[in-house]
Amino acid sequence: MRFKYCGQQFWEFISGTSNLYTDIIEPLGHEAKEIMTL
Repeated sequence: MRFKYCGQQFWEFISGTSNLYTDIIEPLGHEAKEIMTL
């Protein structure tokens, strides 16, 4: 059996918590974009 998860679904699958993506991963993406525009 294979699963295909992307984004929030992936992080929820590997961590077991639905908040990991919004609490940690998403803010890191915003911070990276800010650094790239400097």
